[in-house]
Amino acid sequence: EASVRRETPLFGASLGIRSVHEEFEGVDGAEDETRQSTLLTSLINKRFESWGLNLIAAHEQPIAGDDSSLFPQRTILGADKTLTKYATVNVRHEILDGTNASGNNTAIGVTVQPFSGTTVSAGTDLITQDSSRRISATIGVDQAIRINRNWSAGIGVARRANISDSADEVPLDVVPDAVLSPLETAPPSPLTGTDSFTSGYAGVGYASETVAVSARTEVRDSTLGTRLSLTTGAAKEASDALSYALASRIDYDQLSNSADTLRFDLRLGAAYRPRAKGPVVFNRLDASYNEISGQSTNWKLVNNLGISTFLNKRTQVSMFYGIKYSQSTLQGDTFDSVTNLIGGEARFDITKKIDIGLSGSALISSTGQTDYQIGPSIGFTPVKNTWISLGWNIEGFSDSDFEAAEFSRDGPFVKLRVKFDQHTARRFLGEISPPNTIT
Repeated sequence: EASVRRETPLFGASLGIRSVHEEFEGVDGAEDETRQSTLLTSLINKRFESWGLNLIAAHEQPIAGDDSSLFPQRTILGADKTLTKYATVNVRHEILDGTNASGNNTAIGVTVQPFSGTTVSAGTDLITQDSSRRISATIGVDQAIRINRNWSAGIGVARRANISDSADEVPLDVVPDAVLSPLETAPPSPLTGTDSFTSGYAGVGYASETVAVSARTEVRDSTLGTRLSLTTGAAKEASDALSYALASRIDYDQLSNSADTLRFDLRLGAAYRPRAKGPVVFNRLDASYNEISGQSTNWKLVNNLGISTFLNKRTQVSMFYGIKYSQSTLQGDTFDSVTNLIGGEARFDITKKIDIGLSGSALISSTGQTDYQIGPSIGFTPVKNTWISLGWNIEGFSDSDFEAAEFSRDGPFVKLRVKFDQHTARRFLGEISPPNTIT
C-alpha cells in the first residue's frame, strides 16, 4: 500500500493505492483459490472546532483483479461530536459492496470521562447482511489509579451482548470477523466480531528513573470459550550504555468447539549503546511454548544477536547471527531441528540525506537446506531522526522467528525507522492522550 496524505489542524485528506493477494485452501477436495485485487483508497476528515465536530468519509474502490473478500468495495461515513468537556459521541456507518463480502454496519457510541482516570463507554451496533440482522450493545468502564509517584494501577470491565439476532437464510455467525471491521486506514470501529463476551482486567505498574515494571491479568468469557491471560514486563537502565528488558505472556483458552490450548512466550533483551565511539550490540532471547490438549506440543528457543559500527564518518557495517532450536510432539512422535541465520549489511552515505546499502544473509537448516538473501537498497532522511529505505532482494527467504529476517523475502521492500528519546515520547503521548487522563 502507498498513499499521500495532507494534514492541517482542521482538515485532512489522503489518496492511495492498495494491492491485495489472497490464498484460500480448498475444502473437501476443492482446488485452492487465489484472488488478486487492486484498489484506490481515499479519506477526508474535516474538523469544526467551534462546534466540537469532526466529520470523516473514506472509500475504497476496486479497479483491477478479482473481488477480494477481506478488502471489497467499501465506504465509511463517520462523525465525532463533543457534547461537553467530559463526553464524546461517535457515529460510524460502513457499507460493504462486493461479490464475496457485502453488508452494512452502523455503530453509535458514547465515551464519558467524568473525572481524571475514569472512562465509561457505551455503544450499540447494527449489522445487516442479506436477510440477516444483528443488534448488539457494548458497555465498558476503565479506572486508572495513581497510588503514589512510582506506583499506579488500573482495572476495567466490559460487556457485549446481542440484543436481537435474526437470520432467515444466512446466519451472521458465519460472517468473517474481517468483514465486520473497517480498514486500518479508515476510522476505527468498535465492531471486532460477532460473539457476546464479558471481560475484566487488573494491572499494576512501577516506574522510576531507571526501572519500570508492570503486570496485568485478564479474563474473557464469550460464546466461543474462556480465555485467561497474564502479561508482565520489566526494563532497567544498568548504566548510560547498558540496558535490559523482559516481557512474558501466558494465555489459556478453554474453547467450546475445540481442544483447550496453552501458550507461553518469554522475551529477554539487552542493549549496549556507548555514547562514545564503539560498536552497538543488541541481543534478544525468545522462548515459546504451545500446547493443544491431547493433540500436540511445540516449543522453541531463538536467539538474535546484532552488532553495528561505523568504519568512518560515512560507512556503517552491521552483522547479525541467529540460532533457533525447535521441538514438536505430534501423536507421540517427536521432531526437532536447528536453524542458523548469519548475515550482514554495509551502508555508505552519499550525502547527508541519501545513502546506499547492500545486504546479504544465509539461512542454514539442520536438514541440509540453505537459503540465501541478497539485495541493494537506497535510503533517504527527510527530517532529523527519520530514515526511509527502498530495497529489492534479488534472492530471499522468510522466517518469522529471526529479527534480522524481517526484510529477507525476495522482491521489493520498504523500511521506516524513527529515533526518539523520552522527551519525544512524552510529546507523542501528549498528542494521543486526552488531557484529563492520568499519564
